[in-house]
Amino acid sequence: MTPSASRTSRPLFGGALTCALDARFEDASTFMPTVPDHQEIFVDRARDETVIVELVDAIEDRTGSTLGAFAFEDACDACDAIERRLVTAKTVSTSGRGGGGGGGDVVVVYGVMRAAKSRSTDVNDVDVWGAIIRLPRANTDALVWHCRPFAFAGSATTPGGDDAAPSDETRVRRGDETPSEALRGVVETFEVRDWGLFGEGT
Repeated sequence: MTPSASRTSRPLFGGALTCALDARFEDASTFMPTVPDHQEIFVDRARDETVIVELVDAIEDRTGSTLGAFAFEDACDACDAIERRLVTAKTVSTSGRGGGGGGGDVVVVYGVMRAAKSRSTDVNDVDVWGAIIRLPRANTDALVWHCRPFAFAGSATTPGGDDAAPSDETRVRRGDETPSEALRGVVETFEVRDWGLFGEGT
């Protein structure tokens, strides 16, 4: 699928993977001291939003909603969330993704968590959209997360003072489970360019 006009192609993991993401997201490696080797992190600092693409060993013995729920809980734990609420998790595609015929299922998950930012005691309410892109050819799962705060430390404004967009929870519970634009941008354009990233024999 051709990226929308607002999206730009992003090389991941040295260009072995690519995806498209809105231009407002900066590569965090340009200003963060360290980014884990298995992650690529993009940040919209004006809106305090984050997109993370993470490669992990395939999560075994889980599929569909069970896989989505497991991944959501793990992501919330990683953020030291003090509250979390899973709203939906399901397989949205079984078509091959990732190029070279190595793609598998795509599971999309949505929930809400309350968590503090790193090195802060301020607790934010955050929409969490996620996708698990299965790459069975490489025995790997690509986890994609879009975290968007909608209430900051008890207020409804962004760090810049603008009104924050409301949570997606109401529309999702009413049946509109369309993922966030940022998550769709990654999932729709995700591609493996070099399977050598995963080692010989893939």
